[in-house]
Amino acid sequence: LWSIMRMSGTFMAAELVMAANWPLKRPEFEAGKYLLALKRAGYLIELPKGPRGQMRYRLVRNSGLLAPVVSSVDGSVYDPNTREAMPCAKQA
Repeated sequence: LWSIMRMSGTFMAAELVMAANWPLKRPEFEAGKYLLALKRAGYLIELPKGPRGQMRYRLVRNSGLLAPVVSSVDGSVYDPNTREAMPCAKQA
């Protein structure tokens, strides 16, 4: 998903999943969780909703080739490009 985000101007979870052809049971749900974590860590901004009310995003922190990794323990985002862990504060 990360490489597709880096190449796209704006995107929705469904577009990323379609382009990536993820072999997961609920790929759009999983992509949405990843996008939310990246948004909370400051990598993405939300744009006005797209068709059918889907969230649209834009990548604003393109840190390099390697995809940031979301921790299953605390939800922080580790960026292997910068070797930094970004906390993901939940937004109200």
